[in-house]
Amino acid sequence: QLDDCWPVVSWAVVDSALRPKAALAAIRRELAPLAVGLMHEGHGAAVWAVNATPEPVAATLELRRCALAGAVELLERREVTLPPLAATELGAVSVAGEAVLAARLLRGDEALARAALWPEPLKHLHLPDPGLSVTSLGDDRVELRVARPAKGVILDGGDGVAWADNYLDLLPDEPRTI
Repeated sequence: QLDDCWPVVSWAVVDSALRPKAALAAIRRELAPLAVGLMHEGHGAAVWAVNATPEPVAATLELRRCALAGAVELLERREVTLPPLAATELGAVSVAGEAVLAARLLRGDEALARAALWPEPLKHLHLPDPGLSVTSLGDDRVELRVARPAKGVILDGGDGVAWADNYLDLLPDEPRTI
């Protein structure tokens, strides 16, 4: 189903007024030429990346764990080379307690792809106020920062405003410019 024919909660990617819904943002990130993924597996998480470009990609894989209260722990940073037109398993990492596991593929300071894996079931989590701050950069961009992890942050500028990304999982020490 592409769109809703009336206002309703569904799996559509645009609503009845043709406004993008959360599913469209998630699909766009997952189908990007470079993507990184995390999945619960036993008492840990599997990590993989996809390179859908015709050339190999050299990047830094960064894995971090973030407590719901905001403390960030760097688990690992390592160089990876992703073969062209392939999904590559990048190993596993332990997941402890109520913490968010985050993965980023970096080239220098630029995040090529990112993913966040939240404790499940999400409905049982008691998320503290994330301390979200939004700063206008004055040129159709905003910078988002949080003190504690935030799940599914929605940017809304009214009809006619199209965001480059939306429905974001935000983590401390990782400002995002949209």
